[in-house]
Amino acid sequence: MAVNGSILYGTRYLRVVQLDAEGKIPDNPEWYGVNTPQQANVQPQIVTGQQQELRGGDRLIATITESDEVSGVDISFQDAVLDGKFLSIVAGGTYDESTKTYTPPAMGEAKPKFAAELYVAEYEEGSSEETDVVGYTVFRFGNCSATIPQFQAQGRAFLAPQFTFRARDGRGSVRFMTFQQGVQSLPQDNGNGE
Repeated sequence: MAVNGSILYGTRYLRVVQLDAEGKIPDNPEWYGVNTPQQANVQPQIVTGQQQELRGGDRLIATITESDEVSGVDISFQDAVLDGKFLSIVAGGTYDESTKTYTPPAMGEAKPKFAAELYVAEYEEGSSEETDVVGYTVFRFGNCSATIPQFQAQGRAFLAPQFTFRARDGRGSVRFMTFQQGVQSLPQDNGNGE
């Protein structure tokens, strides 16, 4: 995809942070980074507008059609590793660092809300080497929720957890998605890359 003379390629980095009680990123956020994303499929969620017809005398007199509206996006995210700390941030539950044990949230327990940022590498037109990165486009999802991932374990195949993030508009002016081009470097967060 060419964007202002740049080509976007791959998924380089994903980071998440839990939102505070007001649905905002905390003043001193503790982002958690994932440097092993494999893919992120962003699917708009469309609310189809209604259509009303007026008929009379065996003919159509008028038709009023409401516009379709985008209510948010669902992000199908696949990671190359199973990361318990990441899972506890996006899906709830607890992760014990000392025993490396994840426990999912109990039935009926409130799911955490979080913000996510997905970094995609930018290349100039004509680039041919993976190291020719000129910057990053950051897709920001300001108000997300998720559940524990689905995964498949089978012989001669890697286990790669698959999450679905639901991004919707949040309180105030928090939009379900924005993006920024030309970011020069990846952030340095705590996460599975350390």
